[in-house]
Amino acid sequence: MKVLYLYKINLTGLHNYRLAVDAVFSTVGSAGFFCFRPLFLFSINFLWHLFQFIGLPEKKIPKHRFIEPQNLATRLRLD
Repeated sequence: MKVLYLYKINLTGLHNYRLAVDAVFSTVGSAGFFCFRPLFLFSINFLWHLFQFIGLPEKKIPKHRFIEPQNLATRLRLD
């Protein structure tokens, strides 16, 4: 069940990577969960902070323009 849950996770942040790693290693078994998971998380943590330090190119988020209402009555209704 947890492997199926993996496909629904949006792998964008470090916390989501941890959830994915937990799902994978919990299906392997307790030995994999307690032995290999900390090493894997450490490597992900290290790479994550390295990329944050170097500075990855961020996606440009389009700014939504606020259209100013033309008449005063519409402005008052919006407030």
